[in-house]
Amino acid sequence: MKKSILVILASFLIFSCEKTEDDSNLVCTQDCSEITGKVYTHSGIPLKNILMKFKFSKNGSNNVRQTRIISKVKTNSLGEYAMNFYLNEEELGEWIGDFSLYADKNTVPGNLFYQDYFNLFDTMYTITNRDFSVTRNLYIPTPKKVKIRLNNFNGPEQEDYFRVLAEVPCGFDYDDSINPETGNNHKYATLGLNKYMLTNYNNLTSKTFEVDLALNERNYILVGKMKNGVYTQERISIDVTENSNQILEFNY
Repeated sequence: MKKSILVILASFLIFSCEKTEDDSNLVCTQDCSEITGKVYTHSGIPLKNILMKFKFSKNGSNNVRQTRIISKVKTNSLGEYAMNFYLNEEELGEWIGDFSLYADKNTVPGNLFYQDYFNLFDTMYTITNRDFSVTRNLYIPTPKKVKIRLNNFNGPEQEDYFRVLAEVPCGFDYDDSINPETGNNHKYATLGLNKYMLTNYNNLTSKTFEVDLALNERNYILVGKMKNGVYTQERISIDVTENSNQILEFNY
């Protein structure tokens, strides 16, 4: 009986920390704001039926997080979406709360990247006027497995290690700007932290890893080496295509 009471109490505490109101079915007729854009993957391929959400959140009384779902729309066959909504008076102003635009994870196909630590949330902290209008395009990469081999690891110190990190393009595009280094306007995120790694605890000198990179994109491999308490890192670009089947080898 005591255990049941504790479970109920814990559930109450968890669910009482956030109060959500869903206004996404409301139709705006005047003083409307809008967000438009497209969702796509490699080679500009559109992604349809992706549910895009826009919400506002702020800290309320008694540490209760108050959230209003302002709009929810699915992308069409061209990957396009359009939101038209009314912003409440208490949501307008500087640093009152935060607005967040994102794709519902459950509507993203399983053959695409969607990790919680990716740049898949566009957060805005200030909207001052109801004539708010922006375009936000979302790029969700398609993974392509690439083999990477780390060789000749024999670090004499227990703290030595040899690792590879993958840096892939993903998330909302930069506004009207092309990165001259990468040739696109995608943001990048690092994945595989401490996953592709050789240490003395592995008791191995070489190992081959399968790393997920973004198909038809310029990716980056961060090769990190810890030797005698000194860490060095090299950032290497790799253009991944369907024919990227070679093994990339790096020596300690």
